[in-house]
Amino acid sequence: MAADPLLLLLIGAMFTLIQPKFARNYQSQQYFAKNSKILRSGRRGRIACLAGGSHSTVDSPALTETRLNTSRLKSYNALWSALAMEELARLGVKHVCIGPGSRSTPLTIAAAENPKLETIVHYDERSLGFYALGLAKGSKTPVAIITTSGTAVPNLMPAIAEARQDHIPLLVLSADRPAELLDCGANQAIRQQNMFANFAVYDQVVPCPTHEIPPSFILSTIDYAFSKAKEFSAPIHLNFHFREPLSPPDSELSNSIPEEYYQTISRWLDDQEPQTTYFKAPKSLVSPTAITKIQHLIQTHGNQKMMIIAGNLKSDEEAHSVVELAREWKVPLFTDVCSQLRLQDIPGVLLLSDGDTCANEIAADPNALIFMFGDRFVSKTLLTSLSRGRPTFVQITPYLDRQDPNHMVTLRVESEIASAVSELLNLNSSQEGDNAFLDLEEKGNDIEIEEILESEQAFSTWVCSAIGPNTSLYLGNSMPIRYIDRNAKRTVPFGGSSCNVYANRGASGIDGVLSSALGVAHATNKHILLLIGDLSLLHDIGALQLARGLRVTIVLVNNDGGIIFRKLPVARQKHLFREFFQAPHGIHSFSNAAAHFGIDYTMVNSSSDIDELRARIQEGNPSSPKIFEYFRAPEPL
Repeated sequence: MAADPLLLLLIGAMFTLIQPKFARNYQSQQYFAKNSKILRSGRRGRIACLAGGSHSTVDSPALTETRLNTSRLKSYNALWSALAMEELARLGVKHVCIGPGSRSTPLTIAAAENPKLETIVHYDERSLGFYALGLAKGSKTPVAIITTSGTAVPNLMPAIAEARQDHIPLLVLSADRPAELLDCGANQAIRQQNMFANFAVYDQVVPCPTHEIPPSFILSTIDYAFSKAKEFSAPIHLNFHFREPLSPPDSELSNSIPEEYYQTISRWLDDQEPQTTYFKAPKSLVSPTAITKIQHLIQTHGNQKMMIIAGNLKSDEEAHSVVELAREWKVPLFTDVCSQLRLQDIPGVLLLSDGDTCANEIAADPNALIFMFGDRFVSKTLLTSLSRGRPTFVQITPYLDRQDPNHMVTLRVESEIASAVSELLNLNSSQEGDNAFLDLEEKGNDIEIEEILESEQAFSTWVCSAIGPNTSLYLGNSMPIRYIDRNAKRTVPFGGSSCNVYANRGASGIDGVLSSALGVAHATNKHILLLIGDLSLLHDIGALQLARGLRVTIVLVNNDGGIIFRKLPVARQKHLFREFFQAPHGIHSFSNAAAHFGIDYTMVNSSSDIDELRARIQEGNPSSPKIFEYFRAPEPL
């Protein structure tokens, strides 16, 4: 018996009230379900919804193998959205992250029906934004995000802030009400224009699609926005206004777009290239004036009090070029935890890290010469020593923004790091006598099982020392990244299989870390070991829905609250500290959360649990996600 349409609408409305983030418009989702076959196989799309995550393949009636099938696009909303998605695909975008909603229906359908794009759907936009961030980190390509109107858009703010600070290109495509429904009390309508003004390098309002604006406008706008995201390695925001109907059934609307409307894009329709391709001279050419200044600094200082700092580096190429320079110049190399070098055993170079007396002595010497490559480093100890000594400081980075919290940079060179190193290798840095610190050796002892089971610092350090060649590391903020920066052993052979280290060190928040790590696992299809704290996981626990099918091991260090605040002077005020700073949550096991999301779980309590964890991360080829929890209640103050 056929269902009563009125009853179906009533059920849809009730579901919308219960789950507004998932089902904002029942009729739109019915249209999408009717017009897109979802097959549970393949890797065309990854859907994580309330019923569970899955890979899916979506038929694409609007696109043929070589040409956009405009005859099936029966509204300007549908056409502009299809043009936008196709142009993104031509520009090299591979992933589109979608938060379900009504106003974004045209964009969502266009993304779902484009066979060149892999779609990821998640009900929580804050988590979705960080997942996109991880995808962009792992794939090293810009990632698009589609959201509906209203609070869905500002839910992306933490991820957009992190992306801006960490030089990650994200493309935000938000849907919005038309102008006549803004600032008048219309439902789910807020001021979205310039929402990310402090973080987006380009912000553009896309007006309601109409025959009065040529279709070449949308292609040109996408191309320009993409070029800005690439040029600055930063987010952009396009705010699309749509009038209803958002997804009219084919049978109720004839093709209302005249053939002459396509005149301005006729060549584009027959081609596979973007409408506008932007070319900019690469940053591979280092200023001759800068090289002359560096040569003078080297001749003045000599190499006996020189040090190279490898900060946050984005690639193995950058990291290896910095190692080559340290070898050639015979100077110590300080390796930040995000330099891709911190875990590597590199012969022929004195390797320093957070807490090494040698590094702090050089940094505190006003007569020293310091070269820093890449973004800022984690070590507060080194930063303090540099502030005290204020040595001559040369910074080489491919980015425009200032990375100088001590306000002490002497010379700043904007250049691709590998290109700059190539120029510096041609300089004669050798002086009489070797660097005074080259005879020092890094010290470290093996960690006993008993210590691993009793100390979260020892446990965290051991976890990273056990990493095999097929595993990459994602570090949570707060204590995990500090433990590894200071204590990690160099167990990864240099130049072998890459063991990449990722972290959200742009804004350094504890939110979105799980989502970001899952995004990297998705993009790289590589085993990711995530070392994360309890508060950070609680911030992002809904992202466990996205973990299904990914090769990820989540190592949770649970100390029941914000133990990092014990380092603050306020910790001495015991009557305030526990309640207002440590803020214990009382969750001593996340086993129920793991079970809720269908994820395997082990509480690390014994040597056999340690052996299980070691085997998993050394093999580096798990078929499903798993959580290993290490709980230790903090000692009383």
